[in-house]
Amino acid sequence: MTRAPQWPQKRSDGTVSVAVRFVKARPGIADSIGLCLVDWLEAKASAGVNVLEDLLGPPTLEPCAADQTCVEVVFEGRPENRRWRDWLVEFTHVARSLDGVQVDGFHDKVSGVVRPI
Repeated sequence: MTRAPQWPQKRSDGTVSVAVRFVKARPGIADSIGLCLVDWLEAKASAGVNVLEDLLGPPTLEPCAADQTCVEVVFEGRPENRRWRDWLVEFTHVARSLDGVQVDGFHDKVSGVVRPI
């Protein structure tokens, strides 16, 4: 029996790069998601939670490389640390509460595989 490939794929140094992909369903959605990301990071810091302990740096807002109809928030996870998943999921739930925001899926930036929701 063959095993399914590991998702997400790790880089040779053990780090991962996974993005939550949002559909740009209306003008200004990327700005709304960007502000939501800043607010979420500030709220975590104000609560004494250091998200960056688990990440290589702050999550970044990026356009989808091959598709202008979406935008991604990329989380770069540290080797041997799985809490980056918790932050990815938590931010996804927060961003979903914004008016008009639709989650399209999760993008493994290392392998290129997108898992639709």
